[in-house]
Amino acid sequence: MPETPAPTSGRPGLAHAERQFVRSVVAGLVLLGAVAVAGPLLSYRSDVATARSEFQSRMTREARVYAEALAIVIVSGTLSACALTLVLLPVLFRIFACFTEQVVDRMPAQLLRVVPGAKNLRKAG
Repeated sequence: MPETPAPTSGRPGLAHAERQFVRSVVAGLVLLGAVAVAGPLLSYRSDVATARSEFQSRMTREARVYAEALAIVIVSGTLSACALTLVLLPVLFRIFACFTEQVVDRMPAQLLRVVPGAKNLRKAG
C-alpha cells in the first residue's frame, strides 16, 4: 500500500516554507562542505608552490657557494702552478743548458757538420 503524505495542519504555505527552509539548510551545508574541502586543498597547493620556490632558491644559493669555492680552488691551483713554473723555469733552463752543452761537447765532429746550428752550441773556449 502506498504511503500517503502526512496530513498538513491545514496550512499549505507553512509546508512550502518548511520545504524551502530544508532546501536552504541542505544547500548551506553543501556549500559549507565545499568550502571546508576547497580551502585546505588550495592552501596545500599554495604551500607546495612556496616550498618548491624556497627549495629552488636554496639550491641556487648552495650551487653558487660551491661554484665560488671551486673557482677559488681552480684559481689558487692555477696560481700555484704558475708560481711553481716561474720558480722552476730558471732551474730547468740551467739543467737543459748544462745537459745541452755536455751533449754538444761529446758530439763527434762529423755529427756537428750534419746537425744545423750545432756549431753555435759548442762552447767557445
